[in-house]
Amino acid sequence: NPDGLVDRFLEVCPESIRNVTTRNHTALHIAAEKNRLDAFQVLIRTLKKKDYCQEVVNRKDEDGNTALHIAAINNQPQMLKLLLECKADKHETNEAGLTALEAAHQQNNIESISILRDCFSPRVSNFKYKLKKQIGKYVAKASSLIFDDVDNISSEDRSTLLIILGLLLTASFQVTLSPPGGVLQGENFSKSKGAYDANAPGKSVLGEVNYLRFFVPTYFVFMTAFFLTLALLKPFPIGFRTPLQILLAVFALCFHLSISFIAPTYLAVIIISILSMLFGLLLVLMGITNRVSKLSISILGFGLCPWLLIFLLNEFWEVTILIVGYCLYCTIVFLGGSDPWPLIASSIVLGCWLFISLCRFCIKQCCARCNS
Repeated sequence: NPDGLVDRFLEVCPESIRNVTTRNHTALHIAAEKNRLDAFQVLIRTLKKKDYCQEVVNRKDEDGNTALHIAAINNQPQMLKLLLECKADKHETNEAGLTALEAAHQQNNIESISILRDCFSPRVSNFKYKLKKQIGKYVAKASSLIFDDVDNISSEDRSTLLIILGLLLTASFQVTLSPPGGVLQGENFSKSKGAYDANAPGKSVLGEVNYLRFFVPTYFVFMTAFFLTLALLKPFPIGFRTPLQILLAVFALCFHLSISFIAPTYLAVIIISILSMLFGLLLVLMGITNRVSKLSISILGFGLCPWLLIFLLNEFWEVTILIVGYCLYCTIVFLGGSDPWPLIASSIVLGCWLFISLCRFCIKQCCARCNS
């Protein structure tokens, strides 16, 4: 990358990173083939800001080789690490039927083999890959059926729809702040501790049935408006779209907490929690199709169902930071009241996550020693 030529070229024409040669080589293929790590780093840095990152990273040339294959054949460990950070598919095969790991084995590239080798057995690894690919296939198909029309609307129509959806989100949220009939006022003289108190100040005056008849449809209206808003944001630049998605995720979490806080009975809280799990699942499915940033999924998903996020996210530090933040939140709740359950629950979540992480680390170390 002499004198930052690649940087300047991508600045002038950023979409050129998707172009291919007559042999179907992308710029990544060429940089890996020529062992140009400096140019490769620039390309990866640019791709990380694009929605089509995985598409370019996993593109095959005329021989069926991805950039991962070429980096493995040329024994470029740094390139391999960068590609794997971008979710390069280790299971893709070339025209000869070889994965990147098998290609590295042919060349006896020890460093590449150690990076590409999975900590699980080949059978388990292949099963995980097939399962993930099958889920991704069905999710992508469902996403195209639902969102293709949304992606193809004009800018003017998109702006109009965003205004309408913004009004729906605002109105739905306002209902939770001022529910029909209001909320209970005054002081709570109940002596019960640790149990759900339906007479506590701030609870809705509506009965359980009327509460659910009113707020379950409201929840669905909010959920539909929320997901349509996220879908309409896809054409926006990623630097603008991601912060906006994070703000919307926090807004949705506040909506869920507000509805839960005013629920008149414990059964109503459980039903709202079941709806929230559906909410979180749909958000994860949108994340699989790269319509929502991972950070916004983490914020909303962890607030709605912290146990689920332990298994969905693999990055140790990202999940640890989220769980520690959750623990701090529960500590503040505990200090502001007398119920110790939030603090106990957060401590259990943190303990489970650290235990799972320790097990993963031990398995990887054992496999690394066995392989060496």
